[in-house]
Amino acid sequence: MKSKKPKTFWTSLVLFVLGIVITVNIVQFNFPDFTPEAIFALLIGIGFIVAGYGLWVMKKWGAILGIALCCLKLVQIGVHLTSFTLTIHTLIAFIIYAGIILLISSQGMNKLK
Repeated sequence: MKSKKPKTFWTSLVLFVLGIVITVNIVQFNFPDFTPEAIFALLIGIGFIVAGYGLWVMKKWGAILGIALCCLKLVQIGVHLTSFTLTIHTLIAFIIYAGIILLISSQGMNKLK
């Protein structure tokens, strides 16, 4: 029996990988002393994994959650830019999160359940 990939396969894969990288990174570098910023980042990482699952099963809430989390990360980058200078890493992060929003938006929200 051949399994069929959903139309949102690549978007959900990007969200899964991004969520796992964020979550593992936070747990690795902040265990056992979690600050409020680390807990926020951990929840964002877990949220990306949940959003990836939602897109995998073609649910509209997965797309909405993914877009909301990317917007939160963009706001977080914007807050850090007021206290730090613009570096290539923050520019790349900004482009990645904006690209994910565009990728999710291009899926066609009307096709999702």
